[in-house]
Amino acid sequence: MGDFMIKLKKIHPSKRESIHQLFFSIFIVLLSIAFSQNAVGKASKEPIHVDLTKTLGFIMGQRFSLNRIKAEYPTLSLQAKIAELEFNSSFGTSEKNIEKELKGLFKDKYSEFISIMRKQLDDTLKSQQITQDIAVQFLEEVKLRAAGEIPSPILETLLIYQFKENPVNELLRGFKTIYRTEGHPKSKGLDLQIEYPRSWSKREGNRPNVIKYFSSNNGRGPAGALIMTRDLVKRSTRRINAPRD
Repeated sequence: MGDFMIKLKKIHPSKRESIHQLFFSIFIVLLSIAFSQNAVGKASKEPIHVDLTKTLGFIMGQRFSLNRIKAEYPTLSLQAKIAELEFNSSFGTSEKNIEKELKGLFKDKYSEFISIMRKQLDDTLKSQQITQDIAVQFLEEVKLRAAGEIPSPILETLLIYQFKENPVNELLRGFKTIYRTEGHPKSKGLDLQIEYPRSWSKREGNRPNVIKYFSSNNGRGPAGALIMTRDLVKRSTRRINAPRD
């Protein structure tokens, strides 16, 4: 489900603001977590099976290339194994969970689907020349991928299924994104820093006081969160001055 880490930084008033005004400019930040399908964002545009297929193809293509390097350049075999171990350490569980998800989606067509994918990968990758220099560069690329340098939506999909059972571990393993409210027109001068999981998406808030919406599973949910600012002083003043019966 994921988690958030929040850091509140000091607000720097302009020269025209007095200390008196600063103390009465009190704002509240509401971080509302909604655990329902209604909180799902719209960041992910592709159907889930498309992201899953892309990600599984990415893993299979990488493995095919690593095996080629091991076979064609024995002196690089150890480096290839190390790079592969590093990637599997980061995302090894993801492949198993993605395969399980696709089996559930394709049902009796899954075997045919995998056979077609493997044939397409073989036909495409076998024709590509791999020099030793290219092989060395690719091994460095795999190490970077293990650290999370992977294009979207493949990275988000890997993370979702890697930490499916324990989503909080995504943050603990360092796969996070930082968002700051500084300079946002709805922030009311507040500089709020939020660390949220890399597999979550964010989008602009539509309501007047809502800065951002966040949604788990790359926008598909089920967990959602938002950042909202409200002026407590104005709200309290309106309540005090409101006519009574």
